Amino acid sequence: MTRYVSRLVSVFVLSALASNSYGQQPERIVSCGPEPVAISYGASTTGCDISPSSDIDSFSFYGVAGDDVRILMRGNGFFDGSLELRDPTSALVTQNSCSASGSGCTVTLISTLTLSGTYTILASDSGSNDTSSYVLQLELVPSVAAEVIRPNSSDSDSSSPATDIDQYAFEGVSGDVVRIVASGNGFFDTKIEVVAPSGVIFHNQSCFGGGSGCSLTTPNLTLTSTGTYHILVSDSGSEDTSSYSITLQCISGSCPVLSTYAYCFGDGTGHPCPCTPGGPGQGCAHSSGSGSVLTTTGTPSISNDTLILQASSLPSPTVCLFTQGTGASNAGYGLVQADGLICIAGTIIRLGTKPGSGGGAAFGSGIGSDPLISVRGMVTSPGTRFYQARYRNNVAFCTPDTSNWTTAVRVVWAP
Repeated sequence: MTRYVSRLVSVFVLSALASNSYGQQPERIVSCGPEPVAISYGASTTGCDISPSSDIDSFSFYGVAGDDVRILMRGNGFFDGSLELRDPTSALVTQNSCSASGSGCTVTLISTLTLSGTYTILASDSGSNDTSSYVLQLELVPSVAAEVIRPNSSDSDSSSPATDIDQYAFEGVSGDVVRIVASGNGFFDTKIEVVAPSGVIFHNQSCFGGGSGCSLTTPNLTLTSTGTYHILVSDSGSEDTSSYSITLQCISGSCPVLSTYAYCFGDGTGHPCPCTPGGPGQGCAHSSGSGSVLTTTGTPSISNDTLILQASSLPSPTVCLFTQGTGASNAGYGLVQADGLICIAGTIIRLGTKPGSGGGAAFGSGIGSDPLISVRGMVTSPGTRFYQARYRNNVAFCTPDTSNWTTAVRVVWAP
């Protein structure tokens, strides 16, 4: 078995990507340009080509020791794609190539990172004798940005580009028995992989599309440990795109619903802060020396919403902007913005602003005249949302932008 270890005020400007309200968050698209091209987890490229045939394109990303990464590249025609991964010391980690034979091919690298730092991906034609446009994809497996799928429910989405790997998460209890049904269209060879909480892939299954699509049903799967499981959906050969559907069936056991999950810490365990890390479990440090944290209380239920977002360890004085996104940036590791890490992505909604008091601020049910978070965030059906707070830090501390971010939480809304 292969092992994949997981691991208010106008001065605030939030950038957002288009997104569906639910389902998989959109692929983050990175345009090729001056090299090395910066790419992050969950991103694919556009506008990339190898020309002349001796060309070698370079990409860079920040990885954390223990990350399990997949890098895929698909070219056209007789282009025999070749990939190299080099670690922060420039040492070769792994390399691979594919043989196109006139119809293009997809080359894949799978690796567990052993160092934290900036990695380099080199893309070329293995024989340096063909040119082609290509798509490159970088994935962290599993990802905290995975869409949560509820037991005895279905989801539908599309797998595009051909190198895409969609990820779903569900909570499992040792002894529970589940079954997964998935289907795609056309020549899409539907493939699913089930990743246990330990990172071990304990089930792998695919079917042959053959032009008319295919459907697969797993045998009854008895879960062997308690924790968060992930389902990966892709085309078996990473050659075709398609819409697809997936259903998670609870055959027996408690099959609980995955709910709130804290992520994106600026404490040195993930993406580096622009300046100083915070303490364990905190965001990047602000001028008082510690980082700020976002937590939740209450119930995220559309019919009985009592959810409250609470920011703590804030500097004083401050103003705090609570925000909601439909995705997690950089597979949940976040990306540098201002003095901290922005950890939400997709369609971003500003929920409301609050002045800090005693190092804290809160928004949601029963807090003054605040609207319900489900109402302000336009959550109208069950699904996953991501929350974070941005706050003012008037003291010039890190970057010229006098603001910072808390940690983030993933919340699964129930009916």
